[in-house]
Amino acid sequence: MTEKSLNGWTVGMEVVIVMSTHSGKDGAPYEAIITKIGSKWVSFKSDRRWDDGRFNPETRLVDSNGHASIGRVYASLAEYEEASACKRLWLEYRHSLSYQPPKGMTSDRIRQLIEEVK
Repeated sequence: MTEKSLNGWTVGMEVVIVMSTHSGKDGAPYEAIITKIGSKWVSFKSDRRWDDGRFNPETRLVDSNGHASIGRVYASLAEYEEASACKRLWLEYRHSLSYQPPKGMTSDRIRQLIEEVK
């Protein structure tokens, strides 16, 4: 019998869970094991949680019983670190922009940048 899989998630797979803090920032990442694959949800268990959790395999958002999601699932710590670095650098980039284009910036280059970030 083959293991059930849903969107690449399989039973026994180690994943990384990052729960949101009350201020909306990422909490410390921790490892969990996928314990069950359903038709709609993927269940996980970790020593850091007192109960079993589950997440949507497409959005990777942890279920919070109808409220805003309280966390996100990553396939590995490296994937989480890359996503975190990308978010941090994007924010740094956005804050570095001024209201006027830098000296020497052309309209063609601005169009090219817009296309890159779409």
